[in-house]
Amino acid sequence: MILFSWLLDLLFPPKCILCKKVLSGEETDLCKDCRENQPLYPSHKIKLSFLAKWTGLWYYKENVRLSILRYKFYNRRNYAPAY
Repeated sequence: MILFSWLLDLLFPPKCILCKKVLSGEETDLCKDCRENQPLYPSHKIKLSFLAKWTGLWYYKENVRLSILRYKFYNRRNYAPAY
C-alpha cells in the first residue's frame, strides 16, 4: 500500500489548493506563499460577535474564488480537508 501511495504521489504530486504549485514534503494543502500572503478577512468588521466564528477566513476573490469553484464544479473533493 505504501508503494502504491508513493507511486501516486510521484505521478500526481500534491498541489496547493489555491495556486496549484507543487507542494514540498512538509506542506499538506497550501504552499508557503499562499499561507503567508492571502489577505485574511478582518474579524473586526463583524458587528455581531456571535457570528465571528461563522465567517470566512479569506476574501472570496482571485485564487480563493477559483479554488472554491474548482471544488464545487470540477469535483476536487480532495480540497475539503483544507477548507
